Amino acid sequence: QSVTGYSSSAAAGLNYSYFKSKYQRIFVSYLGSGSRKELAEQSDTWRYKQDEEYFEEDETDQVKHDTAHNLTFGARWLFGETNNLIVNGGASYKTAYIPLSSVLSNYSDDVIVNNLTRTSSDLSNRLSGNMNATYLKKINEGSTLLKLSGNASYSSDNSETDFNNITNYYPSGLTYIVDQFQDNSIKSLNYGGSMSLTQKISGSLYMDAGLSVSNAEQTMDRVQGNLFPLESLIDSLSPEFLKINQSIKPSLSIRRNSDKMTFTAGVNYNLGRYTTTLDGDAANVSPYNFLQPRLTWQYRYKTGRRLGIRYSSKANTPSANQLLPVVNNFNTLSLFYGNRELTPEFIHSASVSWWIFDEFSFTTFLVGLRSTYTQNKINYSRSVNDQLVQ
Repeated sequence: QSVTGYSSSAAAGLNYSYFKSKYQRIFVSYLGSGSRKELAEQSDTWRYKQDEEYFEEDETDQVKHDTAHNLTFGARWLFGETNNLIVNGGASYKTAYIPLSSVLSNYSDDVIVNNLTRTSSDLSNRLSGNMNATYLKKINEGSTLLKLSGNASYSSDNSETDFNNITNYYPSGLTYIVDQFQDNSIKSLNYGGSMSLTQKISGSLYMDAGLSVSNAEQTMDRVQGNLFPLESLIDSLSPEFLKINQSIKPSLSIRRNSDKMTFTAGVNYNLGRYTTTLDGDAANVSPYNFLQPRLTWQYRYKTGRRLGIRYSSKANTPSANQLLPVVNNFNTLSLFYGNRELTPEFIHSASVSWWIFDEFSFTTFLVGLRSTYTQNKINYSRSVNDQLVQ
């Protein structure tokens, strides 16, 4: 693979902070940026079928113009000595324009089977915003800590793409031409809240109990049609798809802290469901529940010497794009379909680490080992026909 080209960029920003006291402040910052990139990329890829291998050659020329405006803000407010309020938020607006041309060819036994000449222009923008707030309250002279949190985020991604694909198949000499537009609008709305209570049991032993709820909605609206000879909509390629994921998670953990050791063991119960709707049809409801244990152990056996063990688990639901069962034919030689029947995956992650720091030479040495195991992995099933179309 070889990539050549150039890139230029510029950025500017400003920050403002207001301190009423040492423990009470408000801050806001802005960063604006823009860039232009011109890339010429050539790649050669060997792919394998069950009974043969084939060779893929791709040459792409691309120009990308983008701009970004980012605003972040926050507040830290300690009041009444036992109350603390933490607020963070942000908003951004981004635009991009990407004209692209490429030639993709597939060979079997050094004989060309197909090739795709593609030109496209993509104009996109993204508006997003988020905010979260946390309230902390010390009770019983600091032996009990109450924590209340809330969060919300919204994003709107929009793109308008015109593309022309000319696909040639050999040795039949068949040529297939696609001259279409594809407009995509993806809107996401997420919000949730949590409550936790930390109680000192004795000495360095603490118990944490919590409950969190969340709601995540994603709407995908695609409008696709022909550009030639007249602009016309293709209903079968223009879906409106909605995914709603709702969950509730009670949790419990025990934590022990000492001068040399930190130990935490806990479990979350993830109870939820995600619902999908395609073009207003009957909702497809997929419930799930997972017991998610976690464990952390860290031991400082000597100054600058530390051992650590960590285990965690989590569940991931499939994205709306992975669930959408309508073909995306933007690349004629690589057609993509989602699967509405996908179920959540469950990930186990474990790691062991050994950390050494020499305070005289400021030298750090770290050795780590990590292992991940995924049950019911969400992945892609690939099939290739005789014309090497995926």
